[in-house]
Amino acid sequence: MGTDILHHVDLDQQLPLVYQALEDGGAVSFSEPNPLHAPWLFFITFFADWKIEYRVFFCNYFFLNWKLKKYGFRKNYTSPGLGFFPLPLFNAFPLLQKFNIYLGNLPVLKLFFHTAI
Repeated sequence: MGTDILHHVDLDQQLPLVYQALEDGGAVSFSEPNPLHAPWLFFITFFADWKIEYRVFFCNYFFLNWKLKKYGFRKNYTSPGLGFFPLPLFNAFPLLQKFNIYLGNLPVLKLFFHTAI
């Protein structure tokens, strides 16, 4: 399990190592920022250290799916449905929270949401 770390490593070097370390039936879970997600795009544009954060542009739904499949992970392993708006904004409003997550599962909008694999 890891949070916001894949964009700091070379995926072509590290994903095969992660896959080899898994036991039969094992699972891996990561949460990664998506550079097209509005809050991250703002942060990256104005506050990020590009020497550290440049790989964040590879942490989108489609690219991560492709890389995972390339290195033997099961197909359809990523799930971008974390919503367009930060989830804590809707903690007190379950109906709005469900709508936000629903938006995150629309195929066209997947490019803009935080990515979890």
